[in-house]
Amino acid sequence: MEVPIPNIKAKPVIDIMVKVTNISEVDKFNSQMEQLGYVVMGEYGIPKRRFFIKGGDNRTHHVHFYEEGN
Repeated sequence: MEVPIPNIKAKPVIDIMVKVTNISEVDKFNSQMEQLGYVVMGEYGIPKRRFFIKGGDNRTHHVHFYEEGN
């Protein structure tokens, strides 16, 4: 159940950013992310990022993985 917050100026999506030491290692966990309901988006326009979304047309979560120093 979505409960609106009056006068909030934000999207109803939780963004999570994860820093890793080796971005290519993230690809090994794509199937596990899919089992959790995420869609694997790859770099999705930003080199050296791995991006996952959850919630379909009513997205609820974005998870961004970046390599340390990037």
